Amino acid sequence: MAGGKEFVESLAKRRSAAYGGTRRRRGGPGGAGGIELLYLLTRLLRPALALETGVAADWSTAAMLAAMRANGTAG
Repeated sequence: MAGGKEFVESLAKRRSAAYGGTRRRRGGPGGAGGIELLYLLTRLLRPALALETGVAADWSTAAMLAAMRANGTAG
């Protein structure tokens, strides 16, 4: 996965800045938990289209769009 490591590291930095520290949050609205998994699944499944209903802190949107961009499926 070209660029995957860099993307995950950049999100880890953003998450650390947003929540103070590198400890992962569990649950709660707008958290960054599971973004690595979402990125990986989007890379593996290679969707041509994604529909997200409800955006809180944009973590999942950033993960999906970065993965789709890396897949060459984001327009």
